[in-house]
Amino acid sequence: MKRILYFLMGFVWVSTTFSCEGEPDLNSGIIPTTDSLLLRFNDTTTLVAFIQKDDTIRTDATERVLLGSYYDPIFGRTTSSFYSTFTAAQSFSSTVNDIDSIVLTLKADGGYGDLSKFTGYQVLEVFEVTEDIPVPPSGGYSSHTTFSYNPIPIGTYGFVPQFFPLGNEPAAIRIKINPSFGSRFFQGDTINSTNVRDFIKGIYVRISPLVTQSQPSGTGGIAYFKLNSDVSHMIIYHGNGQGQIKLPMGTSSNYRINKFYHDYTLFSANLSFLQKLGDSTNTTASDKLYIQGMEGVRVKVKMPYLSNYLDSGKVIVNKAELVIPIDNTQDFALYENPGNILTYTLASDGKIRLMDDIYFVYYDSYYNATTQEYKVVITQYIQQVLNGGDVASEFYIDIPVLSKYTSAFRLVINSPEHATKPLKLNLTYTRIPPSL
Repeated sequence: MKRILYFLMGFVWVSTTFSCEGEPDLNSGIIPTTDSLLLRFNDTTTLVAFIQKDDTIRTDATERVLLGSYYDPIFGRTTSSFYSTFTAAQSFSSTVNDIDSIVLTLKADGGYGDLSKFTGYQVLEVFEVTEDIPVPPSGGYSSHTTFSYNPIPIGTYGFVPQFFPLGNEPAAIRIKINPSFGSRFFQGDTINSTNVRDFIKGIYVRISPLVTQSQPSGTGGIAYFKLNSDVSHMIIYHGNGQGQIKLPMGTSSNYRINKFYHDYTLFSANLSFLQKLGDSTNTTASDKLYIQGMEGVRVKVKMPYLSNYLDSGKVIVNKAELVIPIDNTQDFALYENPGNILTYTLASDGKIRLMDDIYFVYYDSYYNATTQEYKVVITQYIQQVLNGGDVASEFYIDIPVLSKYTSAFRLVINSPEHATKPLKLNLTYTRIPPSL
């Protein structure tokens, strides 16, 4: 109740008093003792920001998978591959081994990066998994999960990550699989969803390393596929087209696991990016910061002197707004910005903890194309830190959680050291009189 009263009092004082001030003096406090103004505005709070590799993220519970390879001029080479299992659409048994063809269909769902015909070209390879993919453990499978597979591909397919519907059929790619792969289904056994993985444990799909190695900077892309769709499946056609065996990928009992890889080496990534990535103490000045999904990198922000706002007593945070300008020298046509951005803290167990502000109607984190910046409201969070609450005093700026492993967004933003449009915190607060 006291906290609500403080907020109400703060809004009343907004209409009566207002003042601007610089960074709090570490020795004498925030404001001179002779200054009786109650409402304050500050946009020079010290922010210390650096980048770090993202923690391991779960990739087996997603609506879609990512597949592709691209060579980013800043972040270097990035590749994405995936594993998938199958179920049986119905029970079947046959001894007829007259296979016409086998087709693997993947429903397309867009892409990221260079989607043009020539410089975005990809060659996928399909391999047969040779070990069981068990039920996901507690916490699921991560991007680092691996399963053994036969190194001889059962299918290859060249494509550009730009997809269009075909007649009444949705946008998809259709990969021919070696017919010999299907002979195991025609040995007289009864096959159903219970035992189908005794016959096909799964597939592993990747982009040919030859394509990845030959991509020049600024080329390639990442394709998105919805495997949890009825369109995504493998069909074995037999009997002169009269019969077919359908193996869906989209049922709830199937497992889909994405694998991401980023080549953050001197031979791949931009030197300025690598220097910032290696600077965990922010000792090297830089006017740029970097964010990349797919278990890439994120920005960590510290506020070492935030508690100095309390040197002259408690304060009410009327509004705290993080202003995040983007680096406008980027190629936005090739590398689109995410529509919004996320700030969060990490709990003691390392799990992401969303800031309480996200649940309020005033919350905002969307990109403004006119000002070329994001503004994220973190009022509740700053108040909690100043109140000494059970919340980390450092936070992260990142691709939104649900997009980190289902989209290939990357972003370059201005750092707090930027000369004209720095990353900053706009803080409007009310000083509580000692008598209250």
